[in-house]
Amino acid sequence: MAISKIGGGASDNWELISSVTPTAGSAAVNFTGLSPYKKFLVKGKAVSQSSNIISIRLNNDSGTNYDYIFSNWGGSTLVNTGVGGATAFEITQISSSADHFDAVLENCDNSGLKLLTYGLSLGGITARRGYWGVYVASAIVTQVNVVGSGTFSGAGTISLYGVK
Repeated sequence: MAISKIGGGASDNWELISSVTPTAGSAAVNFTGLSPYKKFLVKGKAVSQSSNIISIRLNNDSGTNYDYIFSNWGGSTLVNTGVGGATAFEITQISSSADHFDAVLENCDNSGLKLLTYGLSLGGITARRGYWGVYVASAIVTQVNVVGSGTFSGAGTISLYGVK
């Protein structure tokens, strides 16, 4: 059930699927039972975690099916790093509860490649970080999993939006 919509034209409205505060001590936030959506937008705000990496998995797949590149902007330095055969899209490295992150995943309603077309992390270990990538498994996306390298502290909000 759509709770609200944001932006876009008549055919590209983002519907809020769910918004949750991560359970303290848990290692993941799982959005499951998703009917086919063309796109997903994952938003994190003020999320706090015991370690420093938050990643996104599709269909709870921890196989080496994720390839991505990210750029760090820290002061006057721009660093590009590519990661192939990863077990998730690393979307942020947090170092405080002030971190915010966004990720847009496209082509989620068919068996073709899934694209991470936009990912941005603000704050944390690096001042700004941008992400782009591809998920090479062939299934329609019915789960979006936000996983930490440690456990969540029970703070902040993780929201999932979709476009049908």
